[in-house]
Amino acid sequence: MPLLSPARLLAAAVFTLLAGVAVGVGIGPSRSTVTGTATRQFDPFPRDLARVTSIPERKQRFLDALIPVVEAENQRVAEQRRWLISRREMLAAGRLFARERRFLTALSREYRLPTHLRPPATGPVSPATVAELLLRVDTLPSSLVLAQAAMESGWGTSRFVHEGNNLFGQWVTGDTPGLAPRDAAPNAHYRLAAYRSAAHSVRSYLRNINTHRAYRSLRRLRARLRAEGRPVTGTTLAAGLRAYSQRGEAYVTEIRRIIRHNRLEPTAEITLAAATLPPER
Repeated sequence: MPLLSPARLLAAAVFTLLAGVAVGVGIGPSRSTVTGTATRQFDPFPRDLARVTSIPERKQRFLDALIPVVEAENQRVAEQRRWLISRREMLAAGRLFARERRFLTALSREYRLPTHLRPPATGPVSPATVAELLLRVDTLPSSLVLAQAAMESGWGTSRFVHEGNNLFGQWVTGDTPGLAPRDAAPNAHYRLAAYRSAAHSVRSYLRNINTHRAYRSLRRLRARLRAEGRPVTGTTLAAGLRAYSQRGEAYVTEIRRIIRHNRLEPTAEITLAAATLPPER
């Protein structure tokens, strides 16, 4: 779990689940109103991993449960990105159907565009708005997602996974409900986020990395790699996670070690989502 500090709290996700606001919204048997893609349901995340004494078996069960969830959530983001890329000319000209305009508005809310970049209700959409959306609406390498989930949850053994499906050590503050750490002060204003399912936890994590200012360098690195036609790997993007923990560079080193030691890059990298994207211009 990330060490708690003011900087860590700043970089942490402070999310509530926005069911009905996200684009392609449901995690369950619903369909996206624009892409027409059905969302998926998954079995509950295993709660007995702490009792599995064989470390290789525990890791394998953790990965078997999480990889399909990560793939599905990444595919959802890939479809959003494909929609943006395929409509660049129409966005610039303002030629959008009403439902597409609603989709764009919801997308800008989900990815927390700054107010000055929010798309207008009518007329052309500025190149700056489209560029910022494309910077944010993008997949993350499964190796990176899996390594962070493994580290933050102790390969699924943390009580925050058992009690709140929190795989990434994300915090909430204010009045948002959550789980109190056992060592928290009585008047502590922070809690661990609680999610309805592992899929909600993964979705919240992806949105955190894709929207929070602490990870802007990661998003820029990802965009540069795509523009140069180079592989977007978890090992490379881990450089943008220094703000995720008070440990900074040591945290990045540990994430890379987990990826390398568990061979996550070649065996678990999600290629389906990337393969569905048309070439970027």
